[in-house]
Amino acid sequence: MRRALSILMLCAISIADRALAHDLRACLDHPQLAGACWNIRGKVTLWNGNPSVRIWPVGTKRILGVRDADPMLIPGELAKSLSWETASYANLRVCPLTAERPGHMQIVCVASVKDIEVRPK
Repeated sequence: MRRALSILMLCAISIADRALAHDLRACLDHPQLAGACWNIRGKVTLWNGNPSVRIWPVGTKRILGVRDADPMLIPGELAKSLSWETASYANLRVCPLTAERPGHMQIVCVASVKDIEVRPK
């Protein structure tokens, strides 16, 4: 019985690792990467318009955009937390898909997410 539970736990961990690796690979292997990735604390919300997923790096006046794509350019865990009525605050690792230009929204993908906190708007 213990052996069966151990095998089941290893399978669950393996499946979770594969799902996480897929999310990371979609961003880290993107053909349009325009520079090095960096870590931020951000507020992630849905907006009307394109891109609809936008990130405000806390403490800045910047807005980063995440294009709709297949595969998704954000981890599934973050995508599931998004709704029109809430904002998700999280520690994010973002990678640029366009160059930074003053006065323009920079397009990024999200390589990883930790510590998601969902709050009402």
